[in-house]
Amino acid sequence: MTTTPNAINANDSSRDGLIGTALFIAVVLAGTVLMALGFQHIGGYIPCKLCLEQRLPYYIGAPLMALTTKNKHAP
Repeated sequence: MTTTPNAINANDSSRDGLIGTALFIAVVLAGTVLMALGFQHIGGYIPCKLCLEQRLPYYIGAPLMALTTKNKHAP
């Protein structure tokens, strides 16, 4: 099977869109965690145990989304 230049460009543009989406998600996740940490450390709010546990997906998700933007040429 041969690929045409249009097919290659379509794959590149959709990959760029996915990278942009991953970068947007990483920024939103990081902003959410930074806001919560700001309320905790600057505002003096003491989070409950559940609040601290609910941050774990953000701690994992933000770096993971940032990593997906790094490898631009992955299949």
